[in-house]
Amino acid sequence: MNEGENGLVDLVRDVFISPIRSVLVIDDEFPTLDELLEAKDATSSLKALPAIGTDRLRQILKVARGREIPWLVDVHDGRKIRIEQEEVIAPRLHPSDLMVLDYELQGEGRGGTAAIEIIRKLANNNQFNLVLLYTKGDAGSTVDILRQIALGLTYKNEAYRLSTDENASVINAFEVWDEAENGIADRLGREISDFLFLNMNGRSDPNLKWILEEDGSAQLKEILSKLTPNKQAPTNLVLKWLIEQKQEKLQLQFSNKNLGKIRINAHEDCCWISGERVFVTLLSKKFEPIEFERKIVEAIVSSCPAPHRLLLTKMRSLIDQRGFVAEVDILRDIHVQAVWLHDFLKEDPAEETSVIAATVTRHWEAIGDKLRFELNSFATKLRVQYRDTSMKDVMRNCGLEGVDVLSAETLKKYNCFISTKPLDRGHLTTGVVFHFQKRRKPAQLAMRPGEDMLLEANLEKLQIEEVKEVKEVEYWICLSPACDMVPGQKNKGNVASEISTLLPFTAVRLHTIDPAAAVKKATDNLYIFLKVYDEIQAFSIHAKGDAKTAPEWEQMIAHDLGIFHAETKILPITSITKFASVVATHEVEATVTAQLRSEYALNLLQKLGAQLSRPGLGMHFK
Repeated sequence: MNEGENGLVDLVRDVFISPIRSVLVIDDEFPTLDELLEAKDATSSLKALPAIGTDRLRQILKVARGREIPWLVDVHDGRKIRIEQEEVIAPRLHPSDLMVLDYELQGEGRGGTAAIEIIRKLANNNQFNLVLLYTKGDAGSTVDILRQIALGLTYKNEAYRLSTDENASVINAFEVWDEAENGIADRLGREISDFLFLNMNGRSDPNLKWILEEDGSAQLKEILSKLTPNKQAPTNLVLKWLIEQKQEKLQLQFSNKNLGKIRINAHEDCCWISGERVFVTLLSKKFEPIEFERKIVEAIVSSCPAPHRLLLTKMRSLIDQRGFVAEVDILRDIHVQAVWLHDFLKEDPAEETSVIAATVTRHWEAIGDKLRFELNSFATKLRVQYRDTSMKDVMRNCGLEGVDVLSAETLKKYNCFISTKPLDRGHLTTGVVFHFQKRRKPAQLAMRPGEDMLLEANLEKLQIEEVKEVKEVEYWICLSPACDMVPGQKNKGNVASEISTLLPFTAVRLHTIDPAAAVKKATDNLYIFLKVYDEIQAFSIHAKGDAKTAPEWEQMIAHDLGIFHAETKILPITSITKFASVVATHEVEATVTAQLRSEYALNLLQKLGAQLSRPGLGMHFK
């Protein structure tokens, strides 16, 4: 192992092994406390147990208790304790626990089926779990077991489903090819091995030709190269059809729940399965318990965990290990706690959502500040570990080689992520984006003397235009100062002082911009990127993104003090506009779309302020 790998070993051990506090062993050959307690004669019961299982358990206990920070050990079996009980216990494992699982649980004659079901439970919970799965077989059988477990964690990928026309095109092509060589479809299908399928199923690249460069696909590539080209069934479509056929054959072994993408390593010396919530290291029982830790670390290093995965896991373990110390330190400042408690419990139903969010945020930041020094030290080591490795190699090892960091799609998602945040208020505030369908019919008409005769004609004309007009969705952003948007804050000294449920605010219209064009000028401080109905869209307060155009703003009035419905995020809003010579008020049901982070909202607020405060008196520029 070279110097770089040694550094990564230390980081992996720090992140994944050091936090382990207990070990759950599930093996039908090991004595359990339940078994001993149920026996009338504990001594004779021990003598009746298999010597191999008893000796191996002693070794595990010796290793666990001989550590600098000992591990607690609990033992379950697959014989007298039902497998269903193991499946219930599995999801309750703490993230700092390790499970040592025997693959051949013979207590109920279920073989590997029981072990696979337990791992499925682990892969479906809300923790990250380490599993050491060991078997009695040799290295060859260990690889086959890895295949069975990986298939058991796989969920059918609908991305490979062909349309009716696509399926017909491929079948027609095979009919032509069969004239030259009978059974070509079956021959190609045999070249899609289970392992080749598993390796490709974890990827989402629509261009499948990369498969032909994978290990074990040389024969597949050769056969395809000899087929007569068919415009209706290009190679990519044929590969898609072959994978779909493979899925149909293997589907009975799949999980009936989507457990996320998995990666596998089927080398005999280092077998592992890496999922979103579980990491399984496969090991033959020829290895002694003293080697368990080394083999687990070796497997995790082999999986090339992403630097940010290590960093986030370290953050989680730090909170688990040091969180209580930080908590005690924070609680020592009684004056700060008194203010926080006063704000948290004060009677103000309108501010309930924002008060809760602010309290959680402040405490979360306080804990983070207490743990930041140790985390910064770890991050420094992490950067040193990777900085001498080429970016291309790091991306490939972390499974990110298919992501172009400079592509429009990547930049859209990144800019949206850093500029927006989940709603942390239950009411309208600076930076909240909302949309509504533009209403053509006014709710009220305010007329000057002499205009009442035009009312009927205007309304009739307005209704005709309303039928002709296509409903238009408008996006707006609240750019009133946050202190003015606190419900009840502006009850005095404003036009709505006598109508306490109305809240005036300044809204600026957001103009839709082509995302590709916005990405190219994302650093020009003109655009924002928002996720609207699962799609990233670009907007600007300037029409067409031209900074020379003035922002389009309106004075709107929010009903119910600006408090929107907690579930639907609906907020009634009234805007004041003009139709012909008639002033009209439009009441709309606005839907809250997104919320900008504070620094981005303040930037737009300053832009609007600069526009509204520009000099004009005495200026006669040509």
